[in-house]
Amino acid sequence: MQVEDKIATQMERRRHERMALILPGRCMISDRESDCQTVDLSPNGAALRAEIQGRLGEHIIAYLHHIGRIEGLIVRLFGECLGIELLAPPIKRERLSWQIARLAMQQKAYLLNAGGIRPSARLADQTAAGAQMTPRSLVDGVAPSNKIAIDVVSSIDGLLGRL
Repeated sequence: MQVEDKIATQMERRRHERMALILPGRCMISDRESDCQTVDLSPNGAALRAEIQGRLGEHIIAYLHHIGRIEGLIVRLFGECLGIELLAPPIKRERLSWQIARLAMQQKAYLLNAGGIRPSARLADQTAAGAQMTPRSLVDGVAPSNKIAIDVVSSIDGLLGRL
């Protein structure tokens, strides 16, 4: 079986699509603790890059920025990463699904100014009536290089709007 076939077979077994989200956090395996960061995440599993390694079947707890506590079992080891099957009740999985979707949308928000420049933005809040976006330069603590005027076209996950 070729590598591509193995990957396709493995992907088909997943119940939820993994979202490529990079979130910092702290993880604990047995009596060891270190910084970690997600590579991808779904309501059923995660890939974490960590400074410490565990063994297959070992219990892991991680506290992730914007997500909170997740826990599970190590089911895969690859490079500096750990594949984790999450242990969570259905209501926590549903909440995690909402959090992942919200965080993924934040990565896809942008503004389009009159000159056609697309400075990136962060989705701060969204309702059925509208959304609040913050220019990425403000999020990163850098003074914006160009001001965003009223009547600017915006896009959130492909849906257009106007400021």
